[in-house]
Formats: sequence, structure tokens, C-alpha cells
Amino acid sequence: MGKINTNIILTVALAALLILPQQEINSARILSVAFMSSRSHKITYEPLLYELAARGHDLTIVAPFISGKPRKNVREILTIDFEKYAESIKVPNMFEMKERGEQLTPIQMADIFADVCIKTYDLPHVQALLKEKFDLIIMPAIFNECTAGFVYKLNTSLVLFSPASLPSWVSTVFGNPMPPSFVPNLFTGFGDSMTFYQRLVNFIVEGLVRGAWSGYMEPKMEAIYRDKLNDPSIPSSAEILKNASLVFSNSHVSLMKPKPFLPDIIEVGGMHCRPAKPLPKVRVLHLVSVPWVLI
Repeated sequence: MGKINTNIILTVALAALLILPQQEINSARILSVAFMSSRSHKITYEPLLYELAARGHDLTIVAPFISGKPRKNVREILTIDFEKYAESIKVPNMFEMKERGEQLTPIQMADIFADVCIKTYDLPHVQALLKEKFDLIIMPAIFNECTAGFVYKLNTSLVLFSPASLPSWVSTVFGNPMPPSFVPNLFTGFGDSMTFYQRLVNFIVEGLVRGAWSGYMEPKMEAIYRDKLNDPSIPSSAEILKNASLVFSNSHVSLMKPKPFLPDIIEVGGMHCRPAKPLPKVRVLHLVSVPWVLI
């Protein structure tokens, strides 16, 4: 066999690359993971995921809810059925609680999230994902401190999505503080034009929520993922999440009060809205009212 001509090899390799479909060259393996999520949270960022798949990227979705509808380039992995789990432990209906002016406290939420976190880490098909390689991870920013350890082990780029307007305890991680003097806490329901009394209440609630999150929620979640991943050296959830390259917030100044966001926090409120469907055509029976005659 004669001497191999390097120039010919390079020419053939370049030609092979040029004739490959463009999407195969640029496609990436993307993981969307949420150990803790509600259906109403997941639908806010689903259009982003499905659009990435439609553009040729290989998408894996890990969540407590799956659509069950086959889609090209999409693999869905169910963690636990959260609706059945919520029924089994008698979690109150959040919408009914809101109508009554009630909310779960951060401590109550932490206890629920901890149980879900432990059950999710114990699933063999979730553990198996740690052996795969991904180019990008997309994760909900709210209530997923437990998932941070899983993300850390996969060691790749991270993008966060907030299903609601980004809360202060998450934005602060990125060096984006939200002063309680004019930014209402998620749990108060105040507007940005607060009275002195409302500002005082907002300041107190902000301090209590921050204290509960950093003093109870985060240490509880961090202890779980360090134990389940058998690695006590995994950093805190705040250290992991602050390395995210980008944060999408399901908010917009046209829909709610403005917030002071840095350039790496992008508002995409309304992204999940679909075009309206026409109303069904029904026959309407017109009733003619006849006044009563008093005799």
C-alpha cells in the first residue's frame, strides 16, 4: 500500500462534513429536568422545549408530569406521578387555598419537597441519566434546590426558567437584589406602590422567607442530594445555580409590575400562550320576557 496522502484525507473529510444535513452538525443533547414541579409550572416552558426539538435538537424531559404525546426528537421520563402523590399525603388544593387567602408556609413546602426529592433520587431510571452526557440543562428555578446536586454531577451548561416572576431569593443568587422597599415579596400580594405599613410588612415577610429558605429549605435539600449522590463535597445549591448562563422569567412589564433585572435575566411572559381557537357554533334560543299584569 502506498503512502497515504494527507491532503486527500482532509479533502474527503471536509467534503463529508459539507454534505451532511446542517441540523445534524448543530444539534445538541438537551436535558430538561425538574424533580419538583406542578403541571401549571411545566406548561409555561414547554413551548421552548418543543421548539428546540423541532429545530433538530435531541431533547430529554424529566418531570413529575409527561404529555404522553409522541414527538420527534423528544424523550419523556416520568419521575413520580405528583398528582397521585399529592392525593396520597392529602396536599391541599393550591387554587382553593388561594381563594381562601391561605398559603403553604416555606417549612411545609420544604417537607413536601424533601419527600419528593428522596423518592426521585431513588428511581433507577433517574440514576441512569447520570451516566449520559448532555450539552445543556434547562431547569425550573423555583423549588428545585434538590435538583441542583443532580445538575452539578452532570457538569454542563445550565439555563434556568422561572414559571412565575423570578422571586427575590433566586434573583439574589445572581447578584440581582430586589429591595423590599419597592419590590413586593411573592407571598404578600402587594403592588409596587406600597404604603408605609405595606412596606414594613413586606420587609418583615421578606426577611422571614429568606431566613426560612436559607436556614431550613436549602440545607435540607443539600443534605439529601449529598447523601443520595454519595458525595459530601457537592457545593451548596446557591453556588451551583449561580453558575447558570441565563435565566428566563415568566413575566413581562405589560402583564405585571416591573422589576429591576440584570441583562442575564430575560422576561418571556406569555411565551406559553397559544392562538385562540374559534368558539363552537351552537344554536341560541331567544326567550321573550312577558311582563306580569297585576289585576
